[in-house]
Amino acid sequence: MNRILLLRALSAFHVQKFDDAVRDLVALSERVPHDHMVTFVLDGILKQIPDSSNSDRPLYRNAYQAVAESTARRQATVKSAANTYAGFTIPFVKSGTTNATATITSSCDRPLHSDWTPPKLHHIPTKEEFLEYKQRRQPFILSLKDNATLSQPQNCPATLLALNWPNVCRWDSDYFCDQLPNEKVRYLEID
Repeated sequence: MNRILLLRALSAFHVQKFDDAVRDLVALSERVPHDHMVTFVLDGILKQIPDSSNSDRPLYRNAYQAVAESTARRQATVKSAANTYAGFTIPFVKSGTTNATATITSSCDRPLHSDWTPPKLHHIPTKEEFLEYKQRRQPFILSLKDNATLSQPQNCPATLLALNWPNVCRWDSDYFCDQLPNEKVRYLEID
């Protein structure tokens, strides 16, 4: 429906019914305030209307106000989405140095290599430990060795068992075909 109203406004502009086009676009911008395309079109139409004395009329004042409000909302949205994270970075060795603690200070200084590797955990991290890694945005590798103490189906990786997902190993397409019509399927077994 909104696109039909937009098309109607553009058609009115095309046949030089500028007041109708502006009126429709202002109404549409009030109806869908977060659709920045509508006010983008309205702003373009306002710039192309030949009679500059229209800016004193209430209809055109409302139109300029709608464009200003939409622009402010769009800029606030873009600003809030900006990633200002400045935490964890991979430590690189600067070009031409052997100092492993040197860090890059300029985007022009390209590293030759980095000896850094993510920490390797040999256990499932606790909730607190995981949240610390998440807060630092620091990657880690989860590497679990086979553990015979876990009750396990044959040939099931230790990581899936430690995460309490043994059904991933037990179930195959035949199992799903047999079971799905009759019962709800759960991947996670909760004790």
